[in-house]
Amino acid sequence: MLFSKLITTVALAASATINALPNPAPLIEVERDNERSIVARGLPKDFVKHAAAAIKAFGPEKTKTMMHSGIGASKAFQVSKGKKLQTVETTILKAIVDDKKHKNTYKDTLQKYCVDKKEYCEIKGGNLKDWIEAWNTISKEWAEFAEKETTLATTKKGPDPDSFYKRIEERILNDRHIQITVDDKE
Repeated sequence: MLFSKLITTVALAASATINALPNPAPLIEVERDNERSIVARGLPKDFVKHAAAAIKAFGPEKTKTMMHSGIGASKAFQVSKGKKLQTVETTILKAIVDDKKHKNTYKDTLQKYCVDKKEYCEIKGGNLKDWIEAWNTISKEWAEFAEKETTLATTKKGPDPDSFYKRIEERILNDRHIQITVDDKE
């Protein structure tokens, strides 16, 4: 009897947990330069194309990229400036500023999602999953942009396991045999 109550309790808890989980966003395929990518339906269809175009147009020399993990975008900017490198955030910001002056093409893509997580979710009332998917996409494009070598600015503990670097960029860089210089002085 006790065992059946335990099983019933666990089964009810499991079904409640499953029902309480949000449904994952449906996926769509996006084609870019004859390459298929899967993007969460919450992102605009041009997001991948705009991210790639912005990085290509406003990125540094392909050997002057800098990744970061665990130090935040502000500190990463300071480190990159001192090393004459460029972060993805700086690249995207340059693209957005230039785009606002000319065409405003990125209004519903990069301008919308490329802000601080707190600003996007709390101030603008955006969906955290969409913000993460946007930065997953940008991180992928940034890692694919790097050539030969890059720098990783991180803490003494190393990259955060949940960071965009660890989840996305590191694998792409390693698969492409990009030399990664680790700067863990911060």
